[in-house]
Amino acid sequence: ERLGKILSPHGLGLQSKGIQASTVLEVNPETGKFIGVDADQANQYYKRSYRAAYAVPQLT
Repeated sequence: ERLGKILSPHGLGLQSKGIQASTVLEVNPETGKFIGVDADQANQYYKRSYRAAYAVPQLT
């Protein structure tokens, strides 16, 4: 419903031919990366290369 309200001012609806969905992606629970069809394309956006990894500090 919310998406329909966003699209309607632009002359689009959820059934419009201008609306396209991507392939459903699956995630490998061990690596956290996408697997299957289009996984290579999706994985290039998986992690920001300019950001250092976040580590949770150990509390003692």
